[in-house]
Amino acid sequence: MMHLQPRTGTSLGFSERTERVLAYLVPILSGLFFLTVEQNRSVRRHAWQAIMIFVPIFVIYFILSFLSGIWVIGLLFGFVAALVKWIGITLWVLLMLAAFVTDAVFVQPKRRI
Repeated sequence: MMHLQPRTGTSLGFSERTERVLAYLVPILSGLFFLTVEQNRSVRRHAWQAIMIFVPIFVIYFILSFLSGIWVIGLLFGFVAALVKWIGITLWVLLMLAAFVTDAVFVQPKRRI
């Protein structure tokens, strides 16, 4: 049975679970904040994951939104941009829920030797 006891040992004084969820609150900005300020490894991994997942999603969304202004094929680009936006929103919610329940991450930074 999984215990949902918050761990301690974070630099900012919040519970580890709270900081893991907050790393996704404003996906890129809060990820950068917790990556630079926090010393807890679990929180830093979630902050890194938030950056690595949402930067490409935002870049792809903005490029597709810009291309949706093209006269003939803009409708297709607009549809794909909307699809990318909803995928990003879904990932945002699912990653916050996963950060609340467990400290597992799906995208990991390379280890330094």
